[in-house]
Amino acid sequence: MALSVTHVTGTITGDVEVRFTQDGTAVCRFRLTETPTQWDTAAQKWRDLEPIPYICTAWRDLASNATESLVDGVNVLVKGRITAIKDD
Repeated sequence: MALSVTHVTGTITGDVEVRFTQDGTAVCRFRLTETPTQWDTAAQKWRDLEPIPYICTAWRDLASNATESLVDGVNVLVKGRITAIKDD
């Protein structure tokens, strides 16, 4: 069974961390917060729901590009696989 790919739109929260494996492969990690919205028919306006935090990991060239490009507060679209879900 193939893993499904999802898209998440959100805001980078915090600094992008980069490290390198023993063979020199770049790996970066950053936090992303998505704030879903819902239409409130009674108030006739959109309202924000509970923010959803993600921890994203990128490898190789994508990790190098992300490290150079992403900063706190930037809105991004992330495409990838969700590999773990934690309640806390």
